[in-house]
Amino acid sequence: MDPKHDAPMVLAPGRSSGARRMYLPGENDWPPVDEYLDPPEITRYERVDGRRQLAFPATAEHGDPHFRLDQLLGAHLAPGYVGSVDLKTRVSAEQELASDTCVRREGIDPETDARYLEELVFEVVYQRSDEDTKSRAKAFAARGVRRQIAIFVKSREVKEWSTAQNGWRVLDKRRSLRDPCLVRPLALRALFSAAEAEVETALALEAKGNPARRSSLSPAPRASSRRRSRPGRTSTASTRCRRPPPGSRGSRRG
Repeated sequence: MDPKHDAPMVLAPGRSSGARRMYLPGENDWPPVDEYLDPPEITRYERVDGRRQLAFPATAEHGDPHFRLDQLLGAHLAPGYVGSVDLKTRVSAEQELASDTCVRREGIDPETDARYLEELVFEVVYQRSDEDTKSRAKAFAARGVRRQIAIFVKSREVKEWSTAQNGWRVLDKRRSLRDPCLVRPLALRALFSAAEAEVETALALEAKGNPARRSSLSPAPRASSRRRSRPGRTSTASTRCRRPPPGSRGSRRG
């Protein structure tokens, strides 16, 4: 016989019930990634070290490279991964941050009953301070985000966060970004060039076997070299080249 307990037992509902288990401080290491302090879509706040911060709209200097980044990532995503823009994540009990663009696994994480944590986080840095940029990177890394890439617009640099160095490491723009989330290496120079971005996008679609891309690469059917004449008519070229036989009325007399 099971022992009796004075306190009532509270069972966590399954996912099919539609209810979510609430996070209690000290219960485990991390709150669910999508259990927010300030709900997205209806508020514009982030939480940095417990402080509320407004998420401001972008200027063209920020928005243009952000758009190019999304174009490239959308084409390069490997099967089983999904990309998001401005996705908000609860990174700790007192912090929740929204990255510019991120990549994560599709579906629901069975261990947390929530979406998967981001694997790649991308930030476009234009006006944000170095201190704030570093603080955000440390918070994402502590939460478990595997890689973080930042595009520094003013210096035209691409950097990757290094936990070991506790700072940003400059990447060679002549190289490519390789990752299991991507179907092919992504040339970093394309992050700063619309023309290069179009080339990289086309190559990524080709690597995926995209049917539209395959059809555009198929050779066009060759036009027939012979011109068909209508029945009962002789082509002009053949008429001009035909010479009358000797002795005929049309032949020239010596």
